[in-house]
Amino acid sequence: MVKVYADVRERASEVPRYLSELGVTVVFKQLQVGDYVIAGSTVAERKSVGDLAKSVFDGRLFDQLSRLSRTVDRYFLLVEGELGRLRYLTSNYRSVLAALYYVSVASRVPVVFTEGPRETAEVLRYLATKLQESSGALRSAPVSRGKPMGTSISDWQVYVVSSLPGVG
Repeated sequence: MVKVYADVRERASEVPRYLSELGVTVVFKQLQVGDYVIAGSTVAERKSVGDLAKSVFDGRLFDQLSRLSRTVDRYFLLVEGELGRLRYLTSNYRSVLAALYYVSVASRVPVVFTEGPRETAEVLRYLATKLQESSGALRSAPVSRGKPMGTSISDWQVYVVSSLPGVG
């Protein structure tokens, strides 16, 4: 059985209904970060194209991603809808695109694009299934992170040791 935790604010979206139709058990909970916990500490932050634009301009996007990076092991940004709509939503659409480029390249946040709520649910179900399987390929994928900036040698040693499987 595949189970996904959805933030209570996601009740208004169609994604939880589609997840249920796909056989996923959806549990609503007030999440501290992100919109969907799909396995362990793997979290999706979902943004419609319109909300993406708003969150770039009001600073929420970078704040949310920063909190995710400090809180969970694996996270990704899921952008729902046609990016071409940005031209009609804001005259500063290039700023939104630049923020996406920065997030994906400089901040190394995986960005997944979907056409709408149904495809979003399909992506979440697929990833949740793979990550929740005991022998899932994604579950055992190594995660590589660089040395944290401005850390002492002893902090770096703790960081390296805690990154070993079964230790940290």
